[in-house]
Amino acid sequence: MIRDPCGTCRGRGVTHANVKETINIPKGVDNGVNLRVSKKGNSGLGGPAGDLMIGIKVKPHPYFKREGSDIHTDLHVSIADVVLGSEIKVKTLYGDIRMKVDAGSQHSDKKKISNYGVQKLPPNHHQKGNHYVTIKVVIPKKLNKE
Repeated sequence: MIRDPCGTCRGRGVTHANVKETINIPKGVDNGVNLRVSKKGNSGLGGPAGDLMIGIKVKPHPYFKREGSDIHTDLHVSIADVVLGSEIKVKTLYGDIRMKVDAGSQHSDKKKISNYGVQKLPPNHHQKGNHYVTIKVVIPKKLNKE
């Protein structure tokens, strides 16, 4: 028995505290990945600090849909764009680019933009996934002469 326990730990030898830490999250991390931060966890009685384990949950984006290291988006185009063909601006993770829509493209056709996806994790961390664009033809409710 501890006859004169300290006021902070009340004789247990440990205390609880809220601590702020800055953690680097690597590019390409996805849901379900666990990051380990050495020596930032709880310590045992009289032992060194353990590791802090962080479970990653990536917030979904309203425009970009992620599947592994690939990105999927929808591109809404007019009938004229798919009949005649055109070049349309597409949002990517790395900025806007111009993508060619071929004449005769169909609703739900997919186009691949290579290396515009998410950075891959090691050992392939120098590679990126692809960006897949699904063409969605917008059909007007009322037609005019144009």
